[in-house]
Amino acid sequence: MAAVGWGARIGLAVEWCFIPFHVSRNEPVGGCELGRYEVTVEEFAAYLEEASIMDFPETAQIQPMTGGRYRIKPGMASQAVSEVTFLEAEAFSTWLSGLEGRVIRLPTEREWVWAARGGVEDAPYPWGWGGQIARLAQFNTKGPAQRVGRFPANGFGLADMAGNVYEWCVPPPEGKADGFPARGGAWSEWEPRRLHVENRQLFPPDYRGRDVGFRLLRESPE
Repeated sequence: MAAVGWGARIGLAVEWCFIPFHVSRNEPVGGCELGRYEVTVEEFAAYLEEASIMDFPETAQIQPMTGGRYRIKPGMASQAVSEVTFLEAEAFSTWLSGLEGRVIRLPTEREWVWAARGGVEDAPYPWGWGGQIARLAQFNTKGPAQRVGRFPANGFGLADMAGNVYEWCVPPPEGKADGFPARGGAWSEWEPRRLHVENRQLFPPDYRGRDVGFRLLRESPE
């Protein structure tokens, strides 16, 4: 039986951007799709209810209710979801894979870096070089943007690849003892260099902070 699509099931849809194949200095990357935006509070709360997740704690964005229901706090629905651990982000990916009948997962760091650069080799930021960073990314503020996609997208159409919230990435098999990586910087950073594409931050896999969220990757159907 064909999987029911995310949009048809609950009235929401991940918007995907194609990331072209590229042979980097290390290994080939691309040939996949990445979510145009970080997963939002509205999308994650819908998942919690549809997947009958009963133990997600109260956060700054989401409040558990009785009967397995979840309430989105006022003004938070369009924000990038945060306070989601690495394992919870993976569980969301696995669940959505089952609905869509496609492999959906978190990106590796190399996949994330290539996508973040938007096709501009060695660019330090998703928009290239320089610029008035305060007009290009959410950082050095009191919280994440009220909605995803507030700032200009990069060359692949991806929004918020710098700032807003760090995004969980798949750790290398040999690197889990050091922590789990997240990329892109966050609203809480005050130094622009922390938003560099190459900057990586390591967190424990159970880290639940307002500065970390995630974005999904969908593999080619081949």
